[in-house]
Amino acid sequence: MDKFDIKIGEFASIILDDVNKQSVEMNALTTLELEKEFEETELVFLQRAYSLIQDGLRKINREKSEIISKNKMENRIKLLNKRNEIVEHVFKDAENALKVFAKSDEYKEFLLKTIEKNIAAVGVGEGIIVYLAHTDSMYADAVTKQFGVKVELESKTIKMFGGCKVYNPARNIFLDDSFARRLETEREGFLEKCNLAIE
Repeated sequence: MDKFDIKIGEFASIILDDVNKQSVEMNALTTLELEKEFEETELVFLQRAYSLIQDGLRKINREKSEIISKNKMENRIKLLNKRNEIVEHVFKDAENALKVFAKSDEYKEFLLKTIEKNIAAVGVGEGIIVYLAHTDSMYADAVTKQFGVKVELESKTIKMFGGCKVYNPARNIFLDDSFARRLETEREGFLEKCNLAIE
């Protein structure tokens, strides 16, 4: 081998070593860049996955809240209906008891005392009118005799079922002390006092 070949061999060896070194450096750099790109891509996908999971959770929570709200509302309606049913039943029983009382022997005395109290409440004046339920027609003459007032019977269509109403036209004062009005007042007071709020 001549000197020239040796020099070319040495030169080729140096070049090959340098190429190998550059190749190793390039591979390392490329590997680092690929790893970085992979990490960035992985981060993007993880962020998208996280966002999708959060959207899914929000949707599930929203649907759950809607179902819970709907169930609460349905239960409130059921509770309100049951409460109204119970109140109606209680006051219907009370109405029936008052109707039974209005047919009893004690009722006449009660009615006359009630009329006396209400006439005193509307004050003196000419032309006082006492209104009785149509079912109390048998007491009309006794009321006129005892109190010297005009008596009018309410029509069958007017719900009174006992008690009286008194009107003093001279003072323009009207009192409704009928059983129907008393019962309605009690119902309003009952609902207010019990404050049957539905949460």
